[in-house]
Amino acid sequence: MKPERAQVLAQGLIAGVVGYAAVAIFFLLLNLIAGRSPLFTAAALGSTLFYGVEDLSRLTIEPGPILAFNGVHLLLSLIAGMITAWLVYETEKHHYLWYFVFFFFLAAFIFSSVVLGIVGAEIAHVMPWWTVLIANAIWMGSLGCYLWFQHRGLYRELDEEQESAA
Repeated sequence: MKPERAQVLAQGLIAGVVGYAAVAIFFLLLNLIAGRSPLFTAAALGSTLFYGVEDLSRLTIEPGPILAFNGVHLLLSLIAGMITAWLVYETEKHHYLWYFVFFFFLAAFIFSSVVLGIVGAEIAHVMPWWTVLIANAIWMGSLGCYLWFQHRGLYRELDEEQESAA
């Protein structure tokens, strides 16, 4: 594997873990503030999505639903992190792609918020729409901040290119 591809892959995996961890911490804190188990949201989502539990009043915090939900959440975060890292890498090589990347992420944020909102509608009493929106923003923000830190010179290069074009 070429060193640049290995670097993009590593950055993507780390970015995915950073985004995953940020959302997990958000829901852990939200659950603690609400006086519930720190793993309540993961257990509720896992039980609803994978085990068909409809009555969350009898929810028990068990490893199966928690691991099932977190496994899917981590996998999706890793995939999205690698796609994001690749897009940033390509933007460094081809600066004109920043427009596409910006609107791609805007569309991805809106799409994922809607999809998560629809999925979360089944358990809206556990996970209201605003938590989905905030968690999505935290996920994208933390992933983006990590990659921004890794590619600090990109903004400067894009800014210089805009100034020279003007």
